[in-house]
Amino acid sequence: MPELMVNEKKYDVEGILFDKDGTLLNFNELWMKWGTNLINEIVSMADSQIMCDEEDIGRYIGVSFKNGTWDPKGPLAIGSMGDLITVLSFYLYQQGMPWNEAVTMVFNVRENVDKSTQWTNRLKPIKGIRNFLERAYSAQIKLGVVTSDDTAQAENHLEILGIRDYFHCVIGHDAVQRGKPFPDMPELACQRLELDHKKTVIIGDSNGDMILGEKAGLLTGIGIVPKEIHTTSYLENANQIIRDYNQLRIKNSSD
Repeated sequence: MPELMVNEKKYDVEGILFDKDGTLLNFNELWMKWGTNLINEIVSMADSQIMCDEEDIGRYIGVSFKNGTWDPKGPLAIGSMGDLITVLSFYLYQQGMPWNEAVTMVFNVRENVDKSTQWTNRLKPIKGIRNFLERAYSAQIKLGVVTSDDTAQAENHLEILGIRDYFHCVIGHDAVQRGKPFPDMPELACQRLELDHKKTVIIGDSNGDMILGEKAGLLTGIGIVPKEIHTTSYLENANQIIRDYNQLRIKNSSD
């Protein structure tokens, strides 16, 4: 059986499950810029009805556009698209906009921003991920993606990055009844890939990823921290922590 080595610790593995945003692709390049466009458009459209401010509304989803920072525990970082629509709609409602109008506005703005986003230019892989996926795939480790993003959009992002073919399954928030941090996604992935939970690892950039790994009874949880975030304390349930994939090694059973 292949061995995964991280921080001098060895794990016998059959499968590895990955979060997507911040784990396979650079969160800042994609979602901070997408979020900036989303908020700017909402503020522009709402301006004739209510008073709202980009920085103020940004706090509701866990970002500071002024400082270019995000909360790794916030809605933009770990929430589903449905979560974001609800939170932003609630902000507009609090400012005096009728709820039905708020939801409709946020939903329509999100669709427009998605259509206008040049995904090819926004999607940047995490350092070392391509080589790591190639080594894992060559070692016959089954690979899956479990993401709070919608399945179709996740598939599209992986295709653009040129790494879709490495993964044996991709499971989005819309594929299960309960999203993160509930264990539904890793449980479904293990079922589809016929994986033993105790021989499956999860890699993610949020503590929610670590918690769902624990709830699903997975072998271990590896937290990955981007260079823009200096603390690692928010990954309190991680068994191991890395900064990029060059810190991981795979030893094939035939080596």
